[in-house]
Amino acid sequence: MIDIHCHILPAIDDGSQSMEDSLTMARIAANDGTRILFTTPHGLGSAYNVSPAKRDEAREELQRAIDQEGIPLKLAPGMECWATNLTFEQALEQPACFMNTPLGAPRNPELPLLVEMPPTMNLAILPDLLFQAQLKGITLLLAHVERYTAVEKHGDMLMELMEKGMLAQFNASSVRHSIFPGAREKLIRKLMQTFPEQVLLGSDAHSIDNRPPILSCARKAIEKWLGKDGWTLLVEENPRRLLLL
Repeated sequence: MIDIHCHILPAIDDGSQSMEDSLTMARIAANDGTRILFTTPHGLGSAYNVSPAKRDEAREELQRAIDQEGIPLKLAPGMECWATNLTFEQALEQPACFMNTPLGAPRNPELPLLVEMPPTMNLAILPDLLFQAQLKGITLLLAHVERYTAVEKHGDMLMELMEKGMLAQFNASSVRHSIFPGAREKLIRKLMQTFPEQVLLGSDAHSIDNRPPILSCARKAIEKWLGKDGWTLLVEENPRRLLLL
């Protein structure tokens, strides 16, 4: 499996706060069957504003420790950017903010930008956000779609945006817990069933206990909705495209 969203890098944002915890998270992920994990600290526009250089320094240090411990897990570069009116311009100036783009590598226009909307931001502005991204040739990957306030009220809008090419990331723990009202779960299922090739699954893990880096917890629900091939699509085939681009 491939985890597309994880805050595993030590002492860099509100995720893991130590190398020891990061290694424990790596073991949890590997034991769960994850073999590749995208490191996505809070970057552009966020309070942490982690730079690609700082991310890659921490990623390389953690990868060396993981290898020394014999943990079968590879770390890929990513970033979770905060949606502001400057995010896309800043991302184009720093190509390493895009998924699977290490510092110094040229930008691949096919690779998406993982973007988180502020909790207080009205989802009604999402069409404009996608429009601005596409004007700049950026593929928008919206982080943890299911977590936004009143998201179930914007189902038709989200369907239209995905028809226009937006990608959606869902948190595995959200799918497992079914903690949302029936209308929200119904929307998540509909988006996955209608646009399975545009959906990615992530743990959005921040620690050992707070959303740990586990994807398999969502398997039962997703196989019920999409079948076994659908599960493979979300946790292997779709994210692997980002590695092959």
